[in-house]
Amino acid sequence: MKVIYFLNEFPCYSETFIINQINGLIERGFNVQIIALKIGEIKDIEIIKRYNLLSRTTCLRKIQKKHFLRHLNNLANTLLALKNAAFRRLVIQHLKKKDFSFINYAFVINENRQYEADVIIAHFGPNAVFADNLVEIGCLSGKLYSIFHGYDISQNNVLNKYISEYQKLFNKDIIALPISNLWQEKLLTIGCPSEKIVVNRMGIDTDCFTFNPNVDLNEPLQLLTVARHSEKKGLEFSIQAMKILQNVGINFQYNIIGTGPLFEQHQQLINKLGLDKSIKLLGYQEPDTINKYLENTDIFILPSVTAQSGDMEGIPVALMEAMAKGVICLSTLHSGIPELIDNEQSGFLVPERDFTSIAKVLTEIVSGKYNLEKIKENALKTILENYNQKHIYDQLADLLRKK
Repeated sequence: MKVIYFLNEFPCYSETFIINQINGLIERGFNVQIIALKIGEIKDIEIIKRYNLLSRTTCLRKIQKKHFLRHLNNLANTLLALKNAAFRRLVIQHLKKKDFSFINYAFVINENRQYEADVIIAHFGPNAVFADNLVEIGCLSGKLYSIFHGYDISQNNVLNKYISEYQKLFNKDIIALPISNLWQEKLLTIGCPSEKIVVNRMGIDTDCFTFNPNVDLNEPLQLLTVARHSEKKGLEFSIQAMKILQNVGINFQYNIIGTGPLFEQHQQLINKLGLDKSIKLLGYQEPDTINKYLENTDIFILPSVTAQSGDMEGIPVALMEAMAKGVICLSTLHSGIPELIDNEQSGFLVPERDFTSIAKVLTEIVSGKYNLEKIKENALKTILENYNQKHIYDQLADLLRKK
């Protein structure tokens, strides 16, 4: 059975869940090919080399470096592609909305290639729309499975641009695969028929994580966040919570791994609060290094919030990994996170943007209020039963074979 993955960029190392899923289907006997709109950075890493994924990848866009030449090339390709009647209709629809992305389709048409598969998997709604348009134009064939993650179904400008396109998709022979129950409900509210929706969660390879049942807290208390420095990660609130810990005399070390647009702003906040000795921004770290930090961490903090743009998380894989290793997790009542963590049973949840509550929970954990052994056991049980990558890939494979 042939599967085409239709992606914006490949490889993309902030989306290793896609790479892992591709490998998982290959291991289950699927003939997987990848179509990407652009080629990402090439790194010599095992999950790419395992099944030689780059040799399975076709890049659709040929970007020219010189600005003037690029525009000439775009114009020439568009004029040539207008002989395709479906493309002409697409151009008219896009021009009415002052949307010039139809140029991207022209490159594909003029290559005169047919991409055929039994199944097309598109991660993120906008990629599914692009793939469906290629099907309409006649350049791509196969039943479309669209995986909805987070920004694609929550961010205001994305919804404003694509909601009518999503609704066209829902009238076709497609399957929508939200990664959480919350996104399933959102799809229903924007018009997707319930019979076309199957929740297909992201997960982790539980064999790669060794569970540590130890509940003795370190001195100083070891805290960790692995996240991008972006608005929806809410790092300013965990940083502010640390000031409260300092004021009540709790000795701690808080390490934050990750890069992003708010990195310098967060460093300035740390300096302003006088926390530069207790909070370290470590930037990008390799997976092995992250694993070592996790092994020495008491509490993993992910203070996710809804961004002003409406952008939201899905269910963060970083929380799953921490839970699988026996690290107590503290997060927020945000997006699909409550589907992963049962408050005070398998971890801790506080309201968004509430640094006082973050500090309160941390203080209560240090004081011995909670049965951490039971919380760790419940967290591991949740991961093994509901977020085990192998089981999730088996479910996806069964669904595709039933197409």
